[in-house]
Amino acid sequence: MTNTPKPKDFEAIMAGLENAPLMLQTMLELIPNERRKIRRIKGKWSIYEHAVHITLVQTMIRERVERFLKEAHPVFKPYFPDNEEVETDLLEIDLSQAILHYIKETQRTLELLKQFNPEDLQKHGTHLEYKEYTPYILMRHTLMHFHLHLYRMEEMWLTMDDYLQDDFIPDID
Repeated sequence: MTNTPKPKDFEAIMAGLENAPLMLQTMLELIPNERRKIRRIKGKWSIYEHAVHITLVQTMIRERVERFLKEAHPVFKPYFPDNEEVETDLLEIDLSQAILHYIKETQRTLELLKQFNPEDLQKHGTHLEYKEYTPYILMRHTLMHFHLHLYRMEEMWLTMDDYLQDDFIPDID
């Protein structure tokens, strides 16, 4: 075993993943229920759909972390939610139950990640979409994915209607 240190931002990423459920719950508490299922941009998800998506993919993420622990060189197929049957009825999924599921899956994922030593974090797998894929990249990717969807939720909640139009040019004078 080499003397490889953990990435400098390992603890920060772990803290971000640990705090993700609280951030999601707090965001949803701030958004009025009647605004959650509105698709404010044609062809784009509502706040509710973004929130449910975040909760559903956490199982896949945990399974990927498990595979990195168990397999010498795991191979992962890309996940495109628009093409997946499980994502077609996001508005029908009970959000409260989905959040409870997300909390449990996030805790399980964090417990698994704590088992990785620095060398394990750099273990290579193959992801058909990416040039490189390691548990560390998966961790960072998961956190960024979460924040992307949280930002989209906030955007759908707070942005004025005119600013959501593709051709809108604000009059700043």
